[in-house]
Amino acid sequence: MKYTQKTKKQLIRKLNALNPTLSQPEDSMAGDCSKPDQSCAIGYSFRDLINIEELQKMMDLLYDLTGFPIGIIDVDNNILVATGWQDICTKFHRIHPETRKKCFECDHYIAEHLTEGRYIEYKCKNGLWDIAQPVIIEGKHVATVFLGQFLYEDEKPDMDFFEGQAEKYGFDKDEYIAALRRLPFFSRETIKKVISFYVLLTNTLSKQGLASLKQLRELKNRKKVEDTLRESEQKYRYLIENSEDGIYLFHKGRFEIFNHRFREILCLTSDELNHPEFNIMDVVAPKSKAIVKERLRLLTQGKKPAHRFEFTAISKQGKEVEVEASVSYFKYKDGIAAQGILRDVTQRKHLEQQLAQSQKMESIGTLAGGIAHDFNNLLTVINGHAEISLMKLEKEHPAHKDAVSILHAGEKAADLTRQLLAFSRKQIYQPQIIKINEIISNMDKLLRRLIGEDINIETILSPKTPLIKADPGQLEQILMNLIINARDAVNEKTEFASEKKITIETAPAFLDEAYVAEHVGSKPGFHAVISVSDNGVGMNEEVKSKILEPFFTTKGTGKGTGLGLSTVYGIVTQNSASIYVYSEPGRGTTFKIYWPATGEGATPDLSIVPENLPLSRGEVILFVEDDDGVRNFACSALKQLGYQVYEASNGRKALDLVKEKIHRIDLLISDLIMPEMNGKELAAEISALFPEALVLYTSGYTDNHIVHDGLLEQGVHFLHKPYSIHSLAQKIRNVINSGPVKNIKTDTGHYWCSNL
Repeated sequence: MKYTQKTKKQLIRKLNALNPTLSQPEDSMAGDCSKPDQSCAIGYSFRDLINIEELQKMMDLLYDLTGFPIGIIDVDNNILVATGWQDICTKFHRIHPETRKKCFECDHYIAEHLTEGRYIEYKCKNGLWDIAQPVIIEGKHVATVFLGQFLYEDEKPDMDFFEGQAEKYGFDKDEYIAALRRLPFFSRETIKKVISFYVLLTNTLSKQGLASLKQLRELKNRKKVEDTLRESEQKYRYLIENSEDGIYLFHKGRFEIFNHRFREILCLTSDELNHPEFNIMDVVAPKSKAIVKERLRLLTQGKKPAHRFEFTAISKQGKEVEVEASVSYFKYKDGIAAQGILRDVTQRKHLEQQLAQSQKMESIGTLAGGIAHDFNNLLTVINGHAEISLMKLEKEHPAHKDAVSILHAGEKAADLTRQLLAFSRKQIYQPQIIKINEIISNMDKLLRRLIGEDINIETILSPKTPLIKADPGQLEQILMNLIINARDAVNEKTEFASEKKITIETAPAFLDEAYVAEHVGSKPGFHAVISVSDNGVGMNEEVKSKILEPFFTTKGTGKGTGLGLSTVYGIVTQNSASIYVYSEPGRGTTFKIYWPATGEGATPDLSIVPENLPLSRGEVILFVEDDDGVRNFACSALKQLGYQVYEASNGRKALDLVKEKIHRIDLLISDLIMPEMNGKELAAEISALFPEALVLYTSGYTDNHIVHDGLLEQGVHFLHKPYSIHSLAQKIRNVINSGPVKNIKTDTGHYWCSNL
């Protein structure tokens, strides 16, 4: 019978559809994958290992040439190849249950007796011959090549047997006998030759299957390795990208690997780091260039510099960042590469400086206290003997005048030692619950006489200022010393009375944990704030860093002891309060004291306790501040609140930043007093470019002092330093949410916009 491609596919589909019932009787082992000799033992089916379509074509050609029917079935009884299968089998024997059972017995026999290198010749109980040859791979039976069904030429068909079959099982006798006559007949000699061919065929299929199996396993192992590597790379990349530290790989002047935090620390984009003209020295501050150049020189010579070092990085906007680098070196490509971790330690350095200053003041205080204690003993003797001498000497006695001079000098020395004891916090004091506003009001006349009539002094006392626990005498001493210092500063700057101003203010405050973390020595909770501001000569950073130290003075010889402000510092710290100084040369000075509020006898003003932080609504902020610590803290906080923040260290750099990349500004936050260009001048420039932009000024000076000094007009938005995240966030929302835009004229004649 000649099979077309269509009829062969139909036959295979039909047989496979019948397969679950045709090929697996209860006692059959064929297709039992739980047995150790099945295809699952090698992990793949025979279909996975052999090109079945090509094999089918080859068997079709062989059938056309020889007329030998053939089938290849895997151990799961899937028919893979079917050529020349006979109608007597497919239409009769494997359809009727009884004859099908005889087929199962044949299948069972073949399954039990197939072994490697041996074929089976078997005449089934339906009277037809089958020959089976196993395909073995790695000792496992994976498929069977069947030759049949057929009859030998030297055996005449037992027509009585077949006619009896037809009658017994109800087959159409004429069709059944016609199907029998279509069976191929072969000589035994021909069958032997055919068997030799099929032995070679099964061996070839085994070898080809084995080669394919090895290749598949290799591909599977390779894929497993690739998947493992990919998973490892993903984990490694996740760890790198989500690290709080910058991570990089540096080789031959290029950063080949860098994470998000690395770009953030250096304020660079990936494109900028990958640019062919990028030079690492462009992100190194001038003061650190020598250190970095030396390390690069050692690397180019194949040497390994120290594994840990610190340097100062600088962004395009001029922002300086203190950086700690931990580096390891290894052979990479054709040289040595540096793999490192970059950590922003700017805040840590800032806190270390504050701590060092605090420890220095503590050490000086201990020394001063010890000296004052011993000196008091000496003064007791000196002054005592001076008094005894005066008691014994008549006024007319020549030595009387000398004794008086000794006693006066001793009394002045005793005053100095009392100041030293106050600075060292060893002065005896008697604290009590007091109202700061009453103390200041009672001292008003005294203070005005003290500073002179040519200086304008103003007091702005908040009725919400909480009660504190303090020694009234000590508080009066603090105010006296600060006012005297302010008087000397304004007198040094000008002779004109109309230009001399001192402002005393009080207010409530609540210091949160974020503020305390940034200011060593402060404590969280309710506080009373005492501010003394002047518009005098001001101080530079060097003077400001030493201003609270004992015996430090900027006054001429004989005009100051250098103990006034150090006494203030001693009293403040003795009472667990904190003091901060804000000053700019030529702009004046503000001293702020944060005194802990007492819970005795009064209820604190809960309205100053921050609620939930107000978040951004998509606004763009330009933040300009010349103090790196303040700028870093504030910009980090604003970004956490969801604002898009651009930052600059001064007005000129802010304008350059605007020209380069900023296309929208909703709010300008600027320090009022900065070198080169002050906040008002910057606001005028920004207003010309962005008329709708709002303005919020900040300064260490109090808002009242700045307004009265003529720096700002009444009603302009202002936030005084130090400020917390809560106060900054709330102030921003108040500015953005408040009233219409108003034009305010500057000293230069320009107009700038602010929401008043």
